[in-house]
Amino acid sequence: NEFWTSVIRWFIRYPEVLPQQTHEVIEYIDHRKFNHTHVYREGKWQTLGPADPNLTMKDRKPSTLLEEIREWRFQNIYSECNTKFWDKSGIAGFCFEELNETAGTTRHWKIQEINSIYELVEEGSEMRNCVADYAQECAEQTTSIWSLQVDDPLERGHQMTIEVSNSNLEIVQARAYANRGPSKKHRKILKRWANEAGLTINSAV
Repeated sequence: NEFWTSVIRWFIRYPEVLPQQTHEVIEYIDHRKFNHTHVYREGKWQTLGPADPNLTMKDRKPSTLLEEIREWRFQNIYSECNTKFWDKSGIAGFCFEELNETAGTTRHWKIQEINSIYELVEEGSEMRNCVADYAQECAEQTTSIWSLQVDDPLERGHQMTIEVSNSNLEIVQARAYANRGPSKKHRKILKRWANEAGLTINSAV
């Protein structure tokens, strides 16, 4: 198929697109170019054609396309999630300071709970992950999502996304940027938080 061949060439041309983002790109362009949509109008269901049947990969920059995908995902999740804001889990957050010896400054670390669909989408955008898919679980209070962040001009602010099972008080997942595994530093902070907040850490983390 000529179109999908052009998609493959696009990925080759832009190797900065992360492997974890490949599925999102394919899902989005397939939906825009080929998928029919169904809407309820005037008392009956109607089938509409694809949103952008003439879509091509020509002149598409990764930054622009990925921003389109994030907006599309947000709109889908926003419409599907019955609750846009939810109560805190009751689990304590975490913060501490440490000296950055290289720069001679103080790092401020914090782990804070995410309590809205908007914050989830922002976290997913910053960390290049699909954490926004957990919106419904968060709204139902079965899961809570947490963000490890650092206030340091030499490092990116968002460091790690953390999933906690509220019923078990267990950290079940922790991923750094682009779904990478936690660093030694991240694991050390995670253990400190778990000890203070009364959490356990799943062996798979």
